[in-house]
Amino acid sequence: MSLFARIAGTGSYLPPKRLTNQDLVDQLAAKGLESSDEWIVERTGISARHFVEDGVHASDLAFEASRRCLGCRQACKRCRSHHRRHVHA
Repeated sequence: MSLFARIAGTGSYLPPKRLTNQDLVDQLAAKGLESSDEWIVERTGISARHFVEDGVHASDLAFEASRRCLGCRQACKRCRSHHRRHVHA
């Protein structure tokens, strides 16, 4: 019997609260600071970011990502019959 491991699937989750660069620019403008979407993207490569609500922890995000991963894997008959151990990190 040979033992091996492989990545058979992944799951991800982003919190629903999304802040675009334009949203950020608008917030900064209200405080008297100038910026632009182009300036932010040019320097950071970021066009939007996601934030969690108060009381939401990294483990909550990991749980949701794991749930999504398992949901995809349960639809695959081959995955169910060939894999006995699942690791979520």
